[in-house]
Amino acid sequence: MDLSSIVLALQGNLAFVPRAVSVLFNHANPLSEREAAKLSEFTREQQETGAPVTSVPDNIKQLMERPLHRLSAVTVIQCILGAAKVPSLPVKYQRRLQRHLLPLLCKSEPLSLEEWSHVLRQTATLPMGHSAIPLRCAEEVLKAAAPALFLSKNKSAEEESVKEVQKLFLKTFAVVVSHYAKRYTRCFQRSATQKMPTGKSNKKRSFLYSTPFRRLKRILDVNWGHTREAWLAIVETLSPADALILSLATPWNYPIKNGTLMQVLKGSPTLLFHLFSDRPSPGSLWVECPNDAIQTCIYNMGLTNCSRDNALDYLVVLLALPGEDKFAFFKSRGMDGFLQLLTPFVNNVKALNFAVAQEWQELYALLFLHMKAEEELFPLFVQAASDVVVNRCRAVTEKASIITLTASVMHAISDAARSKAAAGKLTRMIERELASPAIDTAAAAWRLLREARLEDDVADEIRSALKSAKNNEQLRRVMIIHISPQRAPADVIASLIEPLLEECEEAEAYRPDAFLALRIAAQRRFNAVAKLCGILCQADVVAQLGTVADELDGLMETAVALAQISLFAPMALLLTHRSGLLRQHLSSYVATISTDASAIIALWDSLTRTVFGLEAKEKPKILSSNAVGALLTVAPALLQHTAKTPVSTTLCEVLLCCGHDHIQGTDPYYFHTKSFLLGRRRTSSEVVQSQVFERLFAGEHAHLLNCTVRHLSAKSVRILMVRHIWVRLPVVVWCCF
Repeated sequence: MDLSSIVLALQGNLAFVPRAVSVLFNHANPLSEREAAKLSEFTREQQETGAPVTSVPDNIKQLMERPLHRLSAVTVIQCILGAAKVPSLPVKYQRRLQRHLLPLLCKSEPLSLEEWSHVLRQTATLPMGHSAIPLRCAEEVLKAAAPALFLSKNKSAEEESVKEVQKLFLKTFAVVVSHYAKRYTRCFQRSATQKMPTGKSNKKRSFLYSTPFRRLKRILDVNWGHTREAWLAIVETLSPADALILSLATPWNYPIKNGTLMQVLKGSPTLLFHLFSDRPSPGSLWVECPNDAIQTCIYNMGLTNCSRDNALDYLVVLLALPGEDKFAFFKSRGMDGFLQLLTPFVNNVKALNFAVAQEWQELYALLFLHMKAEEELFPLFVQAASDVVVNRCRAVTEKASIITLTASVMHAISDAARSKAAAGKLTRMIERELASPAIDTAAAAWRLLREARLEDDVADEIRSALKSAKNNEQLRRVMIIHISPQRAPADVIASLIEPLLEECEEAEAYRPDAFLALRIAAQRRFNAVAKLCGILCQADVVAQLGTVADELDGLMETAVALAQISLFAPMALLLTHRSGLLRQHLSSYVATISTDASAIIALWDSLTRTVFGLEAKEKPKILSSNAVGALLTVAPALLQHTAKTPVSTTLCEVLLCCGHDHIQGTDPYYFHTKSFLLGRRRTSSEVVQSQVFERLFAGEHAHLLNCTVRHLSAKSVRILMVRHIWVRLPVVVWCCF
């Protein structure tokens, strides 16, 4: 093959790709004139006789895998870079070219500085933002080029030429890092209703602790053979964004200049967010003058021309700075420092609205925790927040933002730190907003009231809010979710939930709120809770809840409160909820009661009735498309207590659930490796998936498999005749042997 044929093959002719790759590996071993003539003669004869392509002698195949003319190292690298731009080229050939041929090529045929300059310029033009293949190709080029550019002892090249190529290398390095950071950050996108646990910063979320960044950083660690002064001399000539990226990957730790940081913040929005993530570890960013950096970030966030992306970068910088520097700043400025921190949600309300405050509330709590001085600084924070809400906020939505941030910080700190805050300041923030016509503001005030535990101080305002709730369904739901049955006035509790519980049997519109009110009824030991639970624990009712984070919290608290009085049907149903965060919290609660045999058995009974309906003629409705998570949460805990249950009945029920439509699902568009097709025609086919069954009866429960099949006797025939179980159950059992 000649060069043009290789290029055509790599551009999409998949039949000739293996041969083109082999030719590139033999780039330095071209055909002789005699071999080329022999190959040409064979090709001509084959075309004349029309012989099949498969009937090619081995010696001719070897000739086909060699180039017609010798290919230079630069030409081969250009082919590798060109192949990385073709998304249809199979990955296995991309890997062979990038990870095997490229390093071998650079070791056997060293390139000159001019050639490396040409290669690096072409590498920088790869579409790294569209696919991981060009990005990994660029990384392999950097890995191959670094020894030649930084460890080479070639004295013939001029020093200025070497520095220029090294500068080009570092520019390309910064581009690769930025693209990797963008791809890595996209992996951790979350839904608007998903709350992050406020605690230690998660290093797994930060790109600086990721495997791609460690690989790139190792390239500089291993190959940089110059002094620190030479490094700084080159980095100072780069753009601010490139200089900041390289400062994070450098073998040495040196502070970033404040001017460089501010230029990056203004000129490259979201770059710092991609590098540090939304929860960076304190101390991951080192600047020359941290006080000036903090002051500038807080001030710029409040400017009216500051966009949301810029403000997020400023907040990320505050989180990434060392906790000692942040503590020194806010301690020296007192309440004024926290006023400046909260003012952007008042001055720049177009960009930093209530939705942003909800999204960033955990970040503000984390910023406060980084300083490790909760008892000393929280009273100052409360004073500042109260002053902003009472004296500076012009609209109720601005108040909602400040109150939300305050509630989040208060939720994250210890009880000892909460007690240091002035109750009067908190009361002033809360009392006027409990019955606010803006539901976001009212919800924030009720959330803060629950954290502050000041129900006695605002009892009159609570009663006033109750009057407004009679004509405001949204406010009523907020009160039901956040009101404390232990601390709120008893007459308010009774007036709030008793009408709902009395009328929900006939008025279906009251049922979602009545379901949430079961939390209060269970804690106050109201009568008829069990009866109402049977009426309200229906998929049609519960499916109307869970659109916002507060409702998810209310659902979880309701399920736990009812489980504590041995009513497990709500928990069984909510284990099928579409919110993964809710299912995770409920699964954690199930793990805490897994040693209580009576509780687990009661939960399993509720699961078989509410979710699977083993004795029902029609399958019950659930809250999502399947109940796999519910079965995998409860069944393993149940199998730990087989000594306290009828073994035959228990194992048969587990088997029936494995064959249920809520586990097997409907006929999918694609099949897994462990899927078994029933029926010959596509329109009538059904699929059996055995993964759930295998996971339940693996490890210490493997011995129960034979026992399960042995007890599948005539006693279960009545249940097996149910359509939504029987059709695939025998195949589930057969597939697992």
